[in-house]
Amino acid sequence: MYNSIFKKITRAAGALALPVVAALSSCVAEPDDSNLYTFTGQTIEDFLKVNDDFSNFNYILTRSGYDRLMATYGTYTCFAPTNAAVQEYVDSLWADEECEIPHNGMTEQSVEGLTDSLCTDIAEYHLVNLEYRMVDMSGDGATILTMLGRSITTSVATNGSTVLNDVAAITSSDNEMVNGVLHVIDKVVPRSNRLLGNELNNSGKYGLFMQALELTGLDALINGETEKNASFTYPRTESYGSWDVSFVQDAYQCRVGYTIFAVSDEVLKNSYEIRTIDELIAFANRVYGHSADQGTGWYDYYRNNNVTVSTGTDYTDSLNALNMLMRYHIIKGAYNREVLAYRHNVCDPMAVYDTNGDAYDYYETLLPKTLLKAWYVNADGKTYINRWVANNTLTNEIQTHGTDDMHPLRMRGAEVDFANMLQPLNGYIYPVDSILVYNESVPRGVLFERIRVDYLTCLPELASNGYRGMTKSVVASLNNGVERARMRFPIDYFENVRVYNGNNTTLDVNCPSSQNDENPNDFLNYKGDSFQGVGEFDLAIKLPPVPDGEYELRLQVTFGSDYFGMMQFYLGESSELADLSPVDIPLDFRMTADDPRIGTTQLTTGTGSRDITATATEEYLEDKGLASDQAMKTRGWMRESLDFWKQYYTGACSPARFTGYSCRRVLIKRSFSQRDMWLRIKSVLSGGHKFQVDYIEFCPVDIADNQQYLEDMY
Repeated sequence: MYNSIFKKITRAAGALALPVVAALSSCVAEPDDSNLYTFTGQTIEDFLKVNDDFSNFNYILTRSGYDRLMATYGTYTCFAPTNAAVQEYVDSLWADEECEIPHNGMTEQSVEGLTDSLCTDIAEYHLVNLEYRMVDMSGDGATILTMLGRSITTSVATNGSTVLNDVAAITSSDNEMVNGVLHVIDKVVPRSNRLLGNELNNSGKYGLFMQALELTGLDALINGETEKNASFTYPRTESYGSWDVSFVQDAYQCRVGYTIFAVSDEVLKNSYEIRTIDELIAFANRVYGHSADQGTGWYDYYRNNNVTVSTGTDYTDSLNALNMLMRYHIIKGAYNREVLAYRHNVCDPMAVYDTNGDAYDYYETLLPKTLLKAWYVNADGKTYINRWVANNTLTNEIQTHGTDDMHPLRMRGAEVDFANMLQPLNGYIYPVDSILVYNESVPRGVLFERIRVDYLTCLPELASNGYRGMTKSVVASLNNGVERARMRFPIDYFENVRVYNGNNTTLDVNCPSSQNDENPNDFLNYKGDSFQGVGEFDLAIKLPPVPDGEYELRLQVTFGSDYFGMMQFYLGESSELADLSPVDIPLDFRMTADDPRIGTTQLTTGTGSRDITATATEEYLEDKGLASDQAMKTRGWMRESLDFWKQYYTGACSPARFTGYSCRRVLIKRSFSQRDMWLRIKSVLSGGHKFQVDYIEFCPVDIADNQQYLEDMY
């Protein structure tokens, strides 16, 4: 009905954006008259005014001042609820008995009874600064930044409709306006201003889980501070040469968030026969009571520090078994469902390279120095926590993952229920269908593989403030429409980064293109983004903790230009300079791929060329890169992964392994213990040069030098 009344205009499809939580004012400035719509046709506001079905929503826009913005020229998305949807929401606010303020402050049970602040919140949560079409919101869904500075998520219901926050269905889509696109929805999109603990309580499904959080005192943490109390300092220099960046204008406000994997009372009862808090405590004592025992314990950090796990009744003690159980369900950082197992730039499983299309990442939990693995399994479209497949990252064939019989499923893992996730003010709550435990199977099974960690995952501030996975189009929407490939952050924004030379080091995040971008221009980065900067840099980054063992520590590196300079690496157990020791001699990143110090064969055309050709692809498929792999490894180098690719201007894609300007460097082979470890990166040349930390690998020596199988190319 609505589609027929709009004038069709040519417009590029909106980008698939990821969330950015920006500090946007709740007040609406007077619109710039120079931007007022002056052409023929309908703006979003024109349509809402002349269609009586949306008079309630337009009243809310008018009360908040957003009617004027929706009448201006621009590129917006409006999710417009019908009158019935708005009235239903108004009734729910009036009847809400959980709110401390009676009737949420409303003066009467009508749209006119809404407060000004409620009108502003509702308006901002239904408006977006970019265009989002159905193609952007279908498939795996999207996480979309609204003008409220908070995100909504889209998914496809079983009946095929696209749903916002699993509640509001789009009933009429892609209605084109001269200033954007409008989607009609059948409910007001719900939002919560509760904190994590209060949201768990309010759901009514997690009574025992919440009771355990209260006993351990962790409820105070997840209901505690929502912003860092710190004074951030920007670097003075905005750019070096052509290094083009956008400043994060709201970075003085650094929000604190958490992600909780919550186990419902129903799961505890049906899967574990746990019905009381005493039974949950007994379960925790069985799992963790002997985890740090000398000789037989598997929790290396506590065992190495001669810790005795408590099974007593002081549950607030971090050494108490119940406390340990609950901490392993919480990670610092508010990770939305798209970046939890971020799939950007993962190679197409239908391509000829035998990729499986899976994606994964590793997260440090609140149980000290422990990791959990989030694994998206492409075959069934589900994400699992701590899934264990035997001989993962090993193969008995060349350029494949290997035969199925060498990869039996040892542990299914806990399935994440995205459909019923909760999105409180300071994080995300994901239901899981089993208890998460750091038992012997985790360090000796789940994590006994090549551990490849995207370094941006190790910076929880990015996730909590919505910057992780942010695309260039979203940067532009927060930067007056000016698109930049990178964002710059204050040098003391990240807890896991320490800068030693003040304003001579800049900290940037390289942003990817949208997956639906018609003209992608991504750098060759794992998951499309990376941590980087320029200057006479001198900084240290905290590495993810790994279980005790002997590992190769590897770092993805890019080279072939004077711009990359020369770097010295150091390792230590703290970020204090006195604790950091040099790793090998300085590495020169100005050399090209055919330099004998690397030993690779060119898979690209021309010395140092970045263009992948069909001929090079055919040669690679025949040779599989094995001719030079061994020579490279003896020099401390490895090719890139076959599991992710770069998108080009032409839209063509080629796996990272084909390139001749990006490799993995084996920094050191040594024993690591489960404790803090810092990597210092120092420029040894004067002038402005670039550093980049895309991903880090810890590969157990038993994987890298396996006598029966090969480490796979993925």
